[in-house]
Amino acid sequence: MSNVENCDQYSTSSSNGACKNAGETTPLLLSHGSISNKAKSAPTEKKDEDGTEESERRIQLFKRRWAMLALCCSFAYINGIQNLQYAALPTSALDYYQVSAQVFDVLTLLYYLAFAVFAIPCVWFVQRTGLRPTVLCCSLLCFTGSVLAIAAAADQKLFALAGIAQAVNGVAQVFIMSLATKLAATWFGPSEVSTATSILVFFYQAGSGLALVIPPILIPESKVMGLVRERMLIFFGIIGSVTFVIVILVLIFFENNPPLPPSGSQFESSTREPISYKECLKSMLKNRHFSVLVISFGKELKKK
Repeated sequence: MSNVENCDQYSTSSSNGACKNAGETTPLLLSHGSISNKAKSAPTEKKDEDGTEESERRIQLFKRRWAMLALCCSFAYINGIQNLQYAALPTSALDYYQVSAQVFDVLTLLYYLAFAVFAIPCVWFVQRTGLRPTVLCCSLLCFTGSVLAIAAAADQKLFALAGIAQAVNGVAQVFIMSLATKLAATWFGPSEVSTATSILVFFYQAGSGLALVIPPILIPESKVMGLVRERMLIFFGIIGSVTFVIVILVLIFFENNPPLPPSGSQFESSTREPISYKECLKSMLKNRHFSVLVISFGKELKKK
């Protein structure tokens, strides 16, 4: 067949309408317009001029991820202090409020009771709204709890506000524990997720440890209730001031997610339809290993 005949044969199915190389034996397109086997086997990823795949360019780690982690660690640290702030108060504080030591223990229990009550709603809130609303809500709860604690320290007749403060701080703790893995997966790469999560949890535990050290040093054992009141206001005032600064920093700097996903799994999850929280909860409750873990952990707590 001549070169002219070759060009005429494929002019009806090819957009080029001309045969560039008369010696070609393998056409790019078949006569019925379908892609040839050779074209089908070609990779589908688009590449730039330098040969880099587009999917690789859509994954990037940003340095400001450490700033996001630092903001979360700061109010996790404060919330850890709020955890045991009443349990560590000296006996002079008991005399100031005219209550027994068991009352301060009840305040600490309120903190953990909030976790049992609000665990599922808080996780739903994190999944529904995202990181920034959750972090902002958590920091506002910490600030509200500190303001209520200041009000309770200013007047011994307002001791009931201390119980409300501990309940509010307990809800903030649920948010902190819920967003730890969410923050790590959203901003950090696969090799940094566990590190970021452990750092956030560590700061919370460090705050709880600091709460056992500061109150006995700052608040003296004294029969002068005016001095005790003044030192308690200083203690709770410092917590409130730091928390207020954290709220402002979150409002200004905290971002819901990075411009580009940090890992391939995050890129894939952003492109597919998310699973509803209800379905995730059903799957978790039907998991036999999860049920065994909950039962065994509950029995261990009962023994203690």
